Amino acid sequence: MMTALRVFVSSSLRTKRMFLFLAANGLLLLGSLGGGVPTANGQTLSLIWSDEFNSATSSNVDNTKWVFESGNNGGWGNGEQEFYTDRTNNACVANGLLHMRALNENTNGFHFTSVRMKTETKFWFTYGRVEWRAKLPSGVGMWPALWMMGTNIDNIGWPGCGEIDVVENNGTPTFNQGSIHNGGTLGDQTAVFTSFVGGNITNFHVYDLDWSSNSIAWSVDGVVFETRNNWTSSTGNPYPFPYNRPFFLLMNFATGGSYAGNPSTNAIAATLPQEMQIDYVRVYSILPPSVPPSTPTGLTATPGGTSISLNWNAANNATSYYVERSLVSGGPYTTNSNPTATSYSDTGLTNCTTYYYVVSAVNNIGESTNSSEAAATVVGSNYLAVNSGGGAVGQFVADTNFSGGTVASPSVATINTSGVTNPAPQGVYQTERYGPMTYTFGGLTPGVAYKVRLHWAEIYFNAANSRKFNVTINGTQVLTNFDIFSASGGMNIATIREYTVTPVANQIIIVYSNGNADQAKIDGTEIILLPPAAPTGLTATGGTAQVALNWAPVPSVTGYNVKQSLSNVGPYTNVISGIATTNYTDTGLASGTTYYYVVSAVAVGCNESTNSAQASATTATSALSYSQWQLQYFTCTNCPQADPAFDADGTGQNNQFKFVTGLDPTNPSSVFALTIASVTGQPTHVNLMFNPVASGRTYTPQFKTDMVSGVWTQLTGYAGPVIIGNQGTITDLNAVLSNEFYRIDISAPTAP
Repeated sequence: MMTALRVFVSSSLRTKRMFLFLAANGLLLLGSLGGGVPTANGQTLSLIWSDEFNSATSSNVDNTKWVFESGNNGGWGNGEQEFYTDRTNNACVANGLLHMRALNENTNGFHFTSVRMKTETKFWFTYGRVEWRAKLPSGVGMWPALWMMGTNIDNIGWPGCGEIDVVENNGTPTFNQGSIHNGGTLGDQTAVFTSFVGGNITNFHVYDLDWSSNSIAWSVDGVVFETRNNWTSSTGNPYPFPYNRPFFLLMNFATGGSYAGNPSTNAIAATLPQEMQIDYVRVYSILPPSVPPSTPTGLTATPGGTSISLNWNAANNATSYYVERSLVSGGPYTTNSNPTATSYSDTGLTNCTTYYYVVSAVNNIGESTNSSEAAATVVGSNYLAVNSGGGAVGQFVADTNFSGGTVASPSVATINTSGVTNPAPQGVYQTERYGPMTYTFGGLTPGVAYKVRLHWAEIYFNAANSRKFNVTINGTQVLTNFDIFSASGGMNIATIREYTVTPVANQIIIVYSNGNADQAKIDGTEIILLPPAAPTGLTATGGTAQVALNWAPVPSVTGYNVKQSLSNVGPYTNVISGIATTNYTDTGLASGTTYYYVVSAVAVGCNESTNSAQASATTATSALSYSQWQLQYFTCTNCPQADPAFDADGTGQNNQFKFVTGLDPTNPSSVFALTIASVTGQPTHVNLMFNPVASGRTYTPQFKTDMVSGVWTQLTGYAGPVIIGNQGTITDLNAVLSNEFYRIDISAPTAP
């Protein structure tokens, strides 16, 4: 009679971080701070400066808060046509509003007068919320702006001092732009808001800027439309210079200039007089959180090369986040990073490997529960995406692999992508490289098929037949006099073309040449390795504690993945990955049980096919004796390789162990595994997870706290085992989280 076997593993637990703040009397005190208002992410604010423009005794602007700038100053670097004054004609307080007026009048050689105000030398701040309630003008040449500038402008000049544009409009009624400028490696970054509710810019709206040590966010009427928290030049915090220094406020109403399209004097004059009305300007500081943060939502994982990009929504009251990673769905997870931004790039990953992620939020009070899990598989050379003429955005890397061509000025227009499948991010269509040019993509696998996906949107011309060009891929012309405007149906509308291409000498070469009108251009390119065909002819034959599988070979693949389910049509769990044969025997199965299988093919670079058609089989209903088991696997009972102590497959688990646990003694990948993990939110619970689970066995947990002289004791106060598929879980409900060791006592199967 075979004896029971025991497998043990020590507890090396990553416990959840716990935060405890004690008052002098020993009690945990949590309270709210009065006098504040909530921000968009749930933090509390305290008003530190404001101008409500409510003076009942004077129409003059409060000169203890504002400084007027006068003159034209050479067009202020933008070709503006107005002359700024400090007259009440151009700026006055009335009816609870500041009226900033642009007038059609000749002054000092200029056709128009207007106003520009700032708080320089009066008020400045670092980090917080700026809130403007304003009603803006629209029309040809109108350029109202509410913005901020670094206080060291006199020392290092503009743009090195930094500029943050909270509200900026070019005269279009549904256009609001938020931007940053610094002249350094961070570059200019900008976004546009057009989704006004209740009218457009000519109605009153609340414009907010939330500025912290790790993010800058723009919103209109509480709707965030732009966030900057992933700088191209730095991965650390606080924000790099100059956005970690004091800024002062500015308000001005310009006429004409480059931003407004350089309209003529007559065109501007026809729209005047006009005014910008300001209800209030308020600045708040951000108070420390008084409650734990909420759980992050919206976690996504996007693979690219040997990295995975993570993004999630900001959590209320969060000051930073823990990014946690596992190679197994459901964990246990290991803390990988502690960013303050709502994004993270996990780099240096292993090709063809799936990684599972969760994110929790942290502040000085405590830590949230984990987000929902997101997973991605590193695809290595399977995929390459390039943003022509622009920087990295989403899965698209910054412009590379090109020769020739010119980078165009980026567009701020919203691109309509509703009519295309698999569109690129907005930032891809808003940048371009134009002119005769060549893109060469090397390092590809000869003889296998790739999909070439080309992205365009016409952001310059507003009529058909304005741009026509040719595209050739590996010497074959695929487009002749291609007109983006006609193909997409208009300006700022995305269009895509896809081609199946086999590399020549491991390269795909795309050549753009000018056609009958203007110049060639490209916005973005994707090179995608096509998956192999799915296996066919899958059959399943049931046996004692096993199912034998066979299928037809698939050309040009490196292996196969076998997947199993206890339910018809899945979901399936992976049994084995990357086997080279077209047959496999799944062992250690429950007796009298129906199992369902599919098989997928894997090509070079871990490129996986869709699943095959499903096949199913039912295992036999009785267990084998040890001699029957020996005959099944070794065709003998007294030969050396069938001896109970012999390790036939070199796994360290001998024949006796393999028999008891229901494993295949001739298959090195058929092993018994026991792991432990802490339970989220349950600091005294530990999960013992083991697989595979075989029928006719009893699984009993044991523990001890001293591996040298301690005694194994049967665990009490546990739940389970819970069997899901081929895995069992036992939960210790009273775990000691240090120096505790576990093992599983497995009874031998009962022979017929």
